[in-house]
Amino acid sequence: SDKLKTAWWQWFEITSLEMGCDELEGWLPTWAFGRRFEGGVSKERLPELSLSLILGLCTAAPAGPLAAYLSTIYRNLPSNAIGNKIKEWSNNWTKKHQKSAEKLQNHHPIHAQNEPNPFYKSQKDAGRGHGFENSPRIHLVDSGMSNNLPLAPAFRPGRAVDVLLLGDYSSDVQKGAAVQRIDEGLRERGLKVMPRETLPALEPLPMEGEGKEAKPKKLSAQEVEARFKGRYAQILDTQLLSKEEIGQVTIDADAETRDMMNERNVPQAKRPVTMVYLPLLPNKCQPDYDPSTAEFSSSYNLAWTDEQVEIIRRTSKANTVDALANIRTVVREAYERRKAERLGKSAA
Repeated sequence: SDKLKTAWWQWFEITSLEMGCDELEGWLPTWAFGRRFEGGVSKERLPELSLSLILGLCTAAPAGPLAAYLSTIYRNLPSNAIGNKIKEWSNNWTKKHQKSAEKLQNHHPIHAQNEPNPFYKSQKDAGRGHGFENSPRIHLVDSGMSNNLPLAPAFRPGRAVDVLLLGDYSSDVQKGAAVQRIDEGLRERGLKVMPRETLPALEPLPMEGEGKEAKPKKLSAQEVEARFKGRYAQILDTQLLSKEEIGQVTIDADAETRDMMNERNVPQAKRPVTMVYLPLLPNKCQPDYDPSTAEFSSSYNLAWTDEQVEIIRRTSKANTVDALANIRTVVREAYERRKAERLGKSAA
């Protein structure tokens, strides 16, 4: 829309059956992705692409805009005088040079792979979101640039999700930024997140040694247990946003079959959902292993030994055991809600 001055992510979902985008309300069989289309008609006959090849073409995280790189660095700055000073300098520079900052943030250091646009020259129905009808190519990048947690597919219209388990194996799970990112992502879909328990930010690890020789202190099993208590399974309740909170909304004339959209044509949730956030954290079972800092469990390690697999498996399993009580709680709550709804309908 001409009224919208900022760009935003449009989520594409790709499965072995179909690919497309709710916001554009356009879908096609996955076996046809990669063909050249005009007006909804395939203009060439190409063999089906394998899912592994599609992943390689469409999940290039380095192809994201510079703003995504900067926000990642910003989130991971230390919570001390140096980190605060860098944030202060960055904020002041952005305020004084807004046009330059916007141009810099929208710059793509590495261009994304471009693919034929299946919606090229397609008929734009009334009320449908703005797509790429005039662009013969589309550029897809890794959705982690927006959020490492694949929330969007779970909130597609028609998927009546009650409980969502969010396993987060990102490197910044101890930074406390994930819940904020979850809230930002779901507000676009008509929900606001309300943590059932507000946890304080983790204190920096105590240091051993002095000067350049200083390094984080190794914690005992008891210290690890105390440090991460209550963080292995964080319950996140949600609440539907009001129309005033959503802002400009569009409701199709046939409201029974169409969904309410926000101004970016993102379908809005019809029911709340309970989430359990499950970050991969150190566990007392292996106090010397920190998944966020161990060199072998980095995203860039593509070759794992049997011993390394067993180390991360052992910590993951222990985390799950510590999370079971909260998981069972929300599943029971969801069951009781569904049961009450079912009995209420039967009585009516």
